Amino acid sequence: MTGSTHPATATRPSIGRADKINLNTAPVSELVKLPHLSVRGVTAITEARAKSKFKDWNDFVARRVVPRFVRSELKELVTF
Repeated sequence: MTGSTHPATATRPSIGRADKINLNTAPVSELVKLPHLSVRGVTAITEARAKSKFKDWNDFVARRVVPRFVRSELKELVTF
């Protein structure tokens, strides 16, 4: 552990870069482990993927499901 004091990583389990989460299939219990992703963000992802699965990173970004600063934190941690 790096000793990070960031609230998002200090209060809930975190994931490593090797443990990519599939945004199209991950249950809510996995999505909440992603950094900076609020309950609202998790809800936005689950609602968006229910309408249409994410094709790739560019599709996820184009849909503006979560704010830009959150997307930048997620890029290396997710897959589709």
